[in-house]
Amino acid sequence: MNHIKKTNTFVLILLSIIDAILIGGYLQDASKGNITMTFGASFAAFVAITLIADYVLYFIKKDGAAFKFVTIAGYIIVYALAMFNSKNDLVYTMAFPIYVMYVLYFNTVFMGVAGGCFLFVNIVSVAMYFIRGTMPSGLSIELSTVLLQVATIGVTAFTLTWVTYLENSMKQEQLDNIRAEKDKSEGLLADVLNLGQAVKDNSNKAGVLIEELNDATVTALDTLRAVAQSNSDNAENIANQTVMTGNIQQMIISANDNAVVMATAAGDSLKLVSDGRRVIEELNEKSTLISESNVETMQSINNFVESAVAVKGITDKINGISSQTNLLSLNASIESARAGDAGRGFAVVADEIRGLADETQALTGEISGIVQRLEGDAKRAREIIGGVVESIEEEKRLIDDSRDTYIQMESTMNGLYGRVEEIQEQLKQIVASNNAIVDSISQLSASSQEVAASMDMAVELSNNNMSKTAETKGLMQKLVNTAAELDHYSR
Repeated sequence: MNHIKKTNTFVLILLSIIDAILIGGYLQDASKGNITMTFGASFAAFVAITLIADYVLYFIKKDGAAFKFVTIAGYIIVYALAMFNSKNDLVYTMAFPIYVMYVLYFNTVFMGVAGGCFLFVNIVSVAMYFIRGTMPSGLSIELSTVLLQVATIGVTAFTLTWVTYLENSMKQEQLDNIRAEKDKSEGLLADVLNLGQAVKDNSNKAGVLIEELNDATVTALDTLRAVAQSNSDNAENIANQTVMTGNIQQMIISANDNAVVMATAAGDSLKLVSDGRRVIEELNEKSTLISESNVETMQSINNFVESAVAVKGITDKINGISSQTNLLSLNASIESARAGDAGRGFAVVADEIRGLADETQALTGEISGIVQRLEGDAKRAREIIGGVVESIEEEKRLIDDSRDTYIQMESTMNGLYGRVEEIQEQLKQIVASNNAIVDSISQLSASSQEVAASMDMAVELSNNNMSKTAETKGLMQKLVNTAAELDHYSR
C-alpha cells in the first residue's frame, strides 16, 4: 500500500504541473484572440475542476485504488478537448508524460484500456483533420505527419502495456522464487531438527549397540580362533585342488589341439567337396551343351535322310523320262527308216537322242545306288546318334545325381565344420574358465595364507576394540547431549 500512496502522490504532482500549464496556456491564447474567451475560460474551469476532484480524492484516501481511474478519466477528457480544439499540431504529445507515469501501478489491463483511449482520441482527431481539410495549425495535411502521430501513440500504448505485462510477470516469478526459497528454508530447518532428533535417537540406540558390540567382540574372538584352525585345513585342500585342476587343464588343452586339427581337416574336406561340386556343375553344363548339339545333329541327319528320299524320287522321275525318251528315239528311228533318204538326218538325231537317253539312264542308275547307300548310311548314323543321345541323357542324369550328392555332402560338411568350430570355441571358453579357476585357486591359496596371518591381527584388534568400545560409549553420550541442544529450535 505504501507503493500505491507514493505513486498517487507523484501522479497528482505531475497532473498539477500539466494542468497548470494547460490553464495558463489556454487563458493566454484566449487573451490573444487565438481562441474565444468563452472556450478558453470553460476549458480552464474544467481542468481546474478535474484537478480539484483529484486532490479531494487523494486526501480522502491517499493509497486508494480508485485514484488512478478517476485521474486518468479526467485527463483523457481534458486531452480530448485539447486535441479537438487546439491550434497546435503537436498537442497530441500531451499524452506521453502522464501516461508513462501510470506504468508505476503495474496494471496491464488498466494500461491497455488507457492506451486504447488515447489512441481512439487521436484517430478521431485525425479523422477531423481530413474532414476540416487542414492540420490544427491551419497547414495542409501531411500524410507522414498524420501517420507519425497515430503510430507514435499506438506504439507507445502497446510498448507501455507490454512493459507492464513483463514487469508483472517478472515480479510474479520473483515472488514465486521467494516463496520457493522460503519453503525450502522451512523444509531445511525441519530436516535439521529431524536430523537432530534422529541423531539423538540413533545415539541412544548406538549406546545399546555398543554394549552388544562389546559382547559380540568377545564371541567373535573365540570364533576367530576356530576360523584360524579351519583355514589351516582349507589351505591343504586347496593345494590338492590345485594339482587336480592342473591335470584337467592339460587334458583340456590336448582336446583343444585335437579340435583345431579336426577343424582344419573339416575345412579342407569342405573345400574339396565344394571343388567337386563345381566340377560336377561344369560337367553338367557341358553335357547339356553336347545333348543340345546331338539333338541338332539328329535333326540334320533326319533332314539328310528326307533329302536323300527326295533325290531318289527325283532320280526315279528322271529314269522314267529317260525310258520315254528312249522309246521316242526308237519310234523316230522307225519313222526315219520309212522316210528313206529324206529321214537319214532325223535318224542320226534319233540315234544321238537314244544314246543320251541310255547314258542318262545309266547315270540315273548310279545316282540311285549312291542315294540308296547314303540313305542307308544316314539311317545307321541316325541310329548311332540316337544311342549316343540316350547315353548322354543317362550320363546327364548320373551327373545330376552326383551333383545332388555333392550338394548334400557340402551341406553336411558345412554343418560338421560349424559343429567343429563351435566345439573349438567351447573348448577355448573352457580353457579360459579353467585358467580363471586355476588363478582363483592360486589367489585363494594366497588369501588363505593372508587370512591365517590376519587372524592373529584380528584377535589383537578385537582386544583393542573392547577397550575402544568403552571410549566410544562415552563419546556417544556427549553426542546425545549435543543433539538435545537442538530441541529449543523446534519450539
